[in-house]
Amino acid sequence: MQPKPIAVKATRGLGITQIIVGSLMLVSGILSIALVDYWASYVGFAIWGGIWVIIGGIFGVYSAANTSNEGWYLRNLVFAIVSAIVMSVDIIIYSVAVGKLHKYYTCDDPYLAITCYYTTNSTGVAIYSCLSALSVVELFVAVAVVIVCRRGGCSGCCNGETREAMVQQPGMTPSSALLQPDSQTPSYQTNEYKPTTYPAASYPHGSGPSVPPSNAPYKQSTYSTN
Repeated sequence: MQPKPIAVKATRGLGITQIIVGSLMLVSGILSIALVDYWASYVGFAIWGGIWVIIGGIFGVYSAANTSNEGWYLRNLVFAIVSAIVMSVDIIIYSVAVGKLHKYYTCDDPYLAITCYYTTNSTGVAIYSCLSALSVVELFVAVAVVIVCRRGGCSGCCNGETREAMVQQPGMTPSSALLQPDSQTPSYQTNEYKPTTYPAASYPHGSGPSVPPSNAPYKQSTYSTN
């Protein structure tokens, strides 16, 4: 039961990509907290999202290196599904942040409303534009991980193994059926049935079982009732 080489290479490559994207998200999140005065920066969406993506990438690399362990594939699949959902929300949050920081109304003295004007937070626009782009990339990568996992195998995730089952047919020797992961119909490898012949029993003259001749008349038993 060997895994598909294409699925293993794709899983490893997608895992490495997730680690890189998650690291960039983590750095951008730290910069947004330090440089941008916006609520999403204080909540730390980018930091938590980056950590999640990095962990998912590590699971992907480990699942490609341990093809016999289905647990790594399941973890990789679950993290990819959750990551796709989280990135969809982050794209909306970061896009709104870019729009808000591109042109917002501010005052030199917010309490007295003196010298108010529209301005642009160029640093915030740059950071959240980068985070939005990284979220789009991670969304596509997470979807790709799910597709590879589902098409790469069956019981595990990306394992792509071929299972063999023994089929017992009446009057014939057992045959093996190969269950292919991409096919619903098993392919049978039937062993050729060879009838077994047994030698006729030989008896000494006159000692064999007595068999009535075929032309002997049939005699019906009679019963008498008192």
